[in-house]
Amino acid sequence: MINKVILSLSGTFTRIFKGNRPPIIIAGLGRCGTTLVHNSFRFKHHYLPYKDIFMFSDGIDFKPNVIYKTHDYPPASLPDNVKVVFMFGNPMNTAISSHRRINEWGVAHHKHLGSDVFKTNDDIFNKDTLKLNTLFDAWDQYQNFDFLAVRYESLYAKETVKAISDYLGFKFQLLPEKKRKTNWEKHNMREVLKKVYGELNKKILSKNNFLLRTKK
Repeated sequence: MINKVILSLSGTFTRIFKGNRPPIIIAGLGRCGTTLVHNSFRFKHHYLPYKDIFMFSDGIDFKPNVIYKTHDYPPASLPDNVKVVFMFGNPMNTAISSHRRINEWGVAHHKHLGSDVFKTNDDIFNKDTLKLNTLFDAWDQYQNFDFLAVRYESLYAKETVKAISDYLGFKFQLLPEKKRKTNWEKHNMREVLKKVYGELNKKILSKNNFLLRTKK
């Protein structure tokens, strides 16, 4: 019985890792579907996850069948076999979602240390502390490598999934859709968010839902 199980697992791994599929990098503004897309490759396509979020300055040797995630600025160049998907989306919702997560982690961290004096950090509402505008501008141009830019809000549209599939060279599958919790229009800081992130949002709204940029 044990031998049969081993043979069965062996066959499964052979099917999963048959061929050298290209290394894939998921980049993005943060809180814009990067984790969702990363996990879709991991669990739907059985890509192996890199150990952590990386920076291009880490000097990684990108391996076939491995999925990587970053919120870094674009590098000077990449190997030709690497596929890159850049995720972007509504910056107001990104700010709200990031604020919630940062403060959830902060409260939990203080509790773990036996502290009850954690102060909520609201700076992200009043200033682009994550430099989303600078990061978006850096990616919103042709690079020395091909990449596909994808709007988070259109991710589950058939046309977007087809564009990702065409870029990758195989049929892409997403994990089941979950409704986003954040809605900046109903947030009590919406007017402040509009002042801080309004111009960036206008730029983002002017972009296509997906765009393949070939290297310059």
